[in-house]
Amino acid sequence: VMTGAGISTESGIPDYRSEKVGLYARTDKKPIQHGDFLRSAPVRQRYWARNFVGWPRFSSLQPNPAHWALSNWERLGKLYWLVTQNVDALHTKAGSQRLTELHGCMH
Repeated sequence: VMTGAGISTESGIPDYRSEKVGLYARTDKKPIQHGDFLRSAPVRQRYWARNFVGWPRFSSLQPNPAHWALSNWERLGKLYWLVTQNVDALHTKAGSQRLTELHGCMH
């Protein structure tokens, strides 16, 4: 199974692209690009400062029924592996163990 931002919206993490509620619709801020992160100390500082400020709320969010269902499927042997682009650790909080986090994890 592969998951992306949409699975975590019900847990309170907005995605980037949803009309009227996504991050792109609510702000002119765009994600920091990898090359910019590598080339610029101020960009890295902004990235880590933004993460630091948002960490208390972000880390307190909990898995939703979709995360729990995938964890249950794994436990029942119906899911071989889970791949996510999310960095929110909600799959781990739900108990998924056979997991690859493509972009790493904020925790």
